[in-house]
Amino acid sequence: MGDKAIKHVAKILKMSSRNADCVARIGGEEFVLLLPDTDRAGAFKLAEKLRDRISKNPLDVNGKFIDITVSAGVSYVKEHHDTIESALSEADDALYKAKESGRNNVQLA
Repeated sequence: MGDKAIKHVAKILKMSSRNADCVARIGGEEFVLLLPDTDRAGAFKLAEKLRDRISKNPLDVNGKFIDITVSAGVSYVKEHHDTIESALSEADDALYKAKESGRNNVQLA
C-alpha cells in the first residue's frame, strides 16, 4: 500500500511541476522539489497548492479511497548556503515544524 501511495504522490508532483523543476524522492516518504527561478513566496504558494491538490485526490485502491496529506518545509537558496545540503537542512527543519503544527501544512524555513 505504501508503494502505491508514494507513486500516487509522485505522479501528482510531476504533473504539477514545470519542465525546469526537479522532482525527486530522497528517502522513505520524503520528496524534494528544486524550483529554479522561483522566489520564496512562489515556492510557498506552489507547496501549498500541491498540499491541497494531494489532499483532494485520494488514492483509489480497488474502489476504496484513502486520503493522503502532506506536510512540507520550504527553504529558499540564498548566498549564505555553502551547499545544497544546507538549504535542504533548513527545509527539513521547516518540515518538522509542519509536523509539530498538526501536519497537513506548509512551513517556511
